Amino acid sequence: MLSSTRKKPIEKTWTGDYFMEFWLFTMFYFVVDLLWICIIPRCVKSPTTIIQHHIATIIYLMVPYLYPQCQWCMGACLSVEINTWFLIARRVMNKLGLPSWTIKLPFIFSIRLKLISICFYISWVSIRCILYPIMMFPLWKISVKEYRRTGSWMTLISLITPIHTVFCILNVKWTYDLFKSKLRQIRRKGKEKNGSKFL
Repeated sequence: MLSSTRKKPIEKTWTGDYFMEFWLFTMFYFVVDLLWICIIPRCVKSPTTIIQHHIATIIYLMVPYLYPQCQWCMGACLSVEINTWFLIARRVMNKLGLPSWTIKLPFIFSIRLKLISICFYISWVSIRCILYPIMMFPLWKISVKEYRRTGSWMTLISLITPIHTVFCILNVKWTYDLFKSKLRQIRRKGKEKNGSKFL
């Protein structure tokens, strides 16, 4: 009874169904997106970082393709695209980048923008700040197991820990940048309120 209610480790939650279709679609998406950014770099804020990220991702995608024991991590890692979708939706809905809680819009647009913003922050924290660091432990175990089997750290599967570490570091940097910009907005708003009191 107890064993059936115990939580599964993260690597056991992936069934592996439709892996090849999932892998091909994902690889196609990242290759096309990489080419798009190389051709039209102004389509993103920091093209160099995104290009480096996409190249690392394409290398990373070879690991679950070549090592079936790593297929579970592909689904978990790509859940970050949910957050990316909300990021793009925020930019499309609010092209001027105005704070979503003070912007004056018709009711329906205002609710939609606020909902997208809430989903963006929830998915950012839960995926980038919680899920990605948690994944370090099972990925490290896979690397150590492969090292014990081969006696070498110079294998493709051994790249999963350093590449995932790079993604975690990028997430820390982007989280810092995101909340720093929010803090600036709050301070600016506070100064404007205080300034208006003396007018």
